[in-house]
Amino acid sequence: MPPVSNKAKQRLMAEARKYVKLVARYLKTAAPKIKIAAFPQNAIASWPWIKGAYDSTTNTIYIAKMYPFRDVREFKAIIKHEIAEWLSYLVTGKIMHRVVYGHSDSLFRRIYSAVHRYYPKSPEKLAQYVEKISMQEHD
Repeated sequence: MPPVSNKAKQRLMAEARKYVKLVARYLKTAAPKIKIAAFPQNAIASWPWIKGAYDSTTNTIYIAKMYPFRDVREFKAIIKHEIAEWLSYLVTGKIMHRVVYGHSDSLFRRIYSAVHRYYPKSPEKLAQYVEKISMQEHD
């Protein structure tokens, strides 16, 4: 299967930008920018091993430029993952790099499940769920 075309990537990123803007509006916070970025190359393969990242200092979600995404579903999954990273950062105030800490964090897994459930149709439901989790975390 050929890698995802640039046109498809741009379309999916535009959809994600609209979605995070709506979620951010409901949460009364700034929406992250979503950009394509070049990550360092993998020493073994000719593509980076990082598919995406959320940078809390610039409030930006980056998607790997050189990674050969197999299909649209894989590309969309990375976008969802990074949206979950952004939302978990909003709730905890800590950036938990999954490459270092893994995916065993229950808060992240709950948020990721909610993103998976509500993306791209229900940004307000996702925002309500994140507010509920945030209140539980801070009590």
